[in-house]
Amino acid sequence: MLIKEMQSPPTITDLTKMLADSLHEVIGAESHSIPVDEIESASSLVYRAMTNRSRHYHDLSHLFDVANDLPALAKLAAIYHDVVYFSVDGGLTPEVSKSIGDAIAFHDDRIFLSTSPDEMVLDVATIFGFTSGQELKLESGLSEFLSAVLAVRELSKFLNDQKLWAVAACIEATIPFRSAVNGLTPKDLLGKRLGSLRRGNLALTEEEIHEIKLLAVKIANADVQSFGKPDLSNFIENTWQILSESNKNFHQSGSFFIRMYREDLMRMKTFLSMLQPKVIFRQYGNTPDHDAYQAQIECSRNHLRDSLEYVKAHIAAISVVEALAELSGGDAPLSDFIGAADSGIFKYLDGVNSDHPLRNEKALAELKRRHAGVQRFDHALLPLAAYFYELLGTDGISELVDRAHDVLAGKQNWRWFLTNLPRDILSPIVTVISQCAVMRKDRLAEWISL
Repeated sequence: MLIKEMQSPPTITDLTKMLADSLHEVIGAESHSIPVDEIESASSLVYRAMTNRSRHYHDLSHLFDVANDLPALAKLAAIYHDVVYFSVDGGLTPEVSKSIGDAIAFHDDRIFLSTSPDEMVLDVATIFGFTSGQELKLESGLSEFLSAVLAVRELSKFLNDQKLWAVAACIEATIPFRSAVNGLTPKDLLGKRLGSLRRGNLALTEEEIHEIKLLAVKIANADVQSFGKPDLSNFIENTWQILSESNKNFHQSGSFFIRMYREDLMRMKTFLSMLQPKVIFRQYGNTPDHDAYQAQIECSRNHLRDSLEYVKAHIAAISVVEALAELSGGDAPLSDFIGAADSGIFKYLDGVNSDHPLRNEKALAELKRRHAGVQRFDHALLPLAAYFYELLGTDGISELVDRAHDVLAGKQNWRWFLTNLPRDILSPIVTVISQCAVMRKDRLAEWISL
């Protein structure tokens, strides 16, 4: 996740220029012999992949944000690092499949590395720690690996093997949030794998491996840069874009059901709860320097804390809506209970005396902010989440979320869940929801009169 800072969306012209400029810088004087049509063809493939309708976050703007301050060779890796996004795109696009489809095989909905990959695919597999015939899993770098395979095949027209290895290594480094394995960090493992590469008499020197690892750390940190920047609003906006991108049912406002949205919010809560700041950013030698690295870690810690409060407020709000739905007839499209994203049915909820509970004021400010992203599918729910958080505070929201977990675990039921909410908080919500869920108005009335 990172902050999209470009003033206007990048174009294919911008992409072609960045690709050409980076190649010219990496190759040097020989680059002037590269046919223009080859650069344009390579640029077009990347452009079409990154502007796929499924992309809400990992798009062309993201590509440019990552590449912005990188050296030329790492820029080439940034151009290709998200070209394949298997889960978001629903597999390989036809154009990408034509280029790299032979590198993998499908068996019973599982994906495997080819048992007889060509020499360069085998090199990329070595860089990623994969072996021929191995099953490739989404959570273990499948998309990054396929992006790297595509990169080396496309760039083999321009670069020698050593530079292709460097590009693949930089893309491998963008697999996020990895802990040490048997005491070896991701950069340690990458160095060992680079050292094992051989092509006849060709191998990388220790100095060359050192330089590649420096590039790899730079692109890895650039890919997650918003964790280390102080703008919480942009961090949350990006998080929600990823949530939308990961869930195709969210792409059309109102089409998704209450339970489905709550389940995805709970998965996001689990992710934010378990993610440790020390695995977000990487450091190699003095890159980044000590002070910059510590500042990134501290900022990450703050963002995780604040955004977790934000997500828990949403879970509390959607759990109340889910309880009302289940007790009045069962699960339903979220829009049936809170309206479309722009309806603002909770806009005029009146607060009650909350005795100023302990709250995270940054999270509350974000809950009261109408984020600008066009893919924000939760605008109608935001006022309700803010209402709960302002009245109940951190402890009250956590208690409400815990109660929802008890219901979902079968320890309690939704009636118990609602009965434990103060009447002066619940009744106004039910009154407003009844204006939207008109077919269930009579069944909802009991929660107003109690």
